[in-house]
Amino acid sequence: MSVMIICVYNPRVFKWGLFLVGLFNLMQFWAPSFTIRIVVRVCVSIVYGTCAANAAPNFYRLSAPDMLPVCLAYNSLMGTATMVIAPMLSGWISGMATDPENPTWPYVYLVVSVIAFLWWIANVIYLPATERVAEGSFDGLGGLMFTVCIASLVFGLAAIPMDNVKTIYSVLSILVCAVCLPLLFRHEARTHSS
Repeated sequence: MSVMIICVYNPRVFKWGLFLVGLFNLMQFWAPSFTIRIVVRVCVSIVYGTCAANAAPNFYRLSAPDMLPVCLAYNSLMGTATMVIAPMLSGWISGMATDPENPTWPYVYLVVSVIAFLWWIANVIYLPATERVAEGSFDGLGGLMFTVCIASLVFGLAAIPMDNVKTIYSVLSILVCAVCLPLLFRHEARTHSS
């Protein structure tokens, strides 16, 4: 998600960053060994840094050499925090959210998350082409839908068994690669022709 936030200010970087992160997520969940997962995380770190470095003139106002180490350090820190905090948070949410009388309801969160995510992507794509393509995407209704997307995803995944989470997250990653990428290509072509 941080790749999207960083790269949404540069459509070309956003397009490839989004595609590669979706691909890496699939590899990370289904990799046959721990070593491959580590390699994938390093690759994701490089994608984070490269995307942010290319988007820097539009967003961070820092040079690319400054951005790459910053993003690598950020991703390492967030990865460590995720491994430590996520299990505790997941257990707390599962205990709070799981309803034994209706075990399918967490999947509703995932449906809401996908709808909100696609709405937000569409909002980004169809905004008028300006110097900052996604200006306003995190304000007002766009920001609300983005927040709903994240909250729904967290609550939904936390209340679902791990095997199902892997499958669902993989489907979401495929959705990102298969649906969002062509839309972004079309948006860039329309921007260049205008």
